[in-house]
Amino acid sequence: MEQQPRNVGKERAGSVVVALATIEQGVQSNPEQLVSKAESLRTRGELRLKQGQLELADADFRDAIALGQKMGAKIFECVQR
Repeated sequence: MEQQPRNVGKERAGSVVVALATIEQGVQSNPEQLVSKAESLRTRGELRLKQGQLELADADFRDAIALGQKMGAKIFECVQR
């Protein structure tokens, strides 16, 4: 069985940080695009959850649900926590 290098965890953590920065840019750059903003908030919540930022993740999920409800979309109410 092949062993993975010890820095795989650090690489994954770095990938999450980069992904969070990218999502944050999307959330800030197009506030009028509600559909993409709701999905960006949901995705940011997932990434924050992976980092153990439970309160921030919960806030993102709630904001995504609220925005989805405002648009009449049910999909954001189905977010798994």
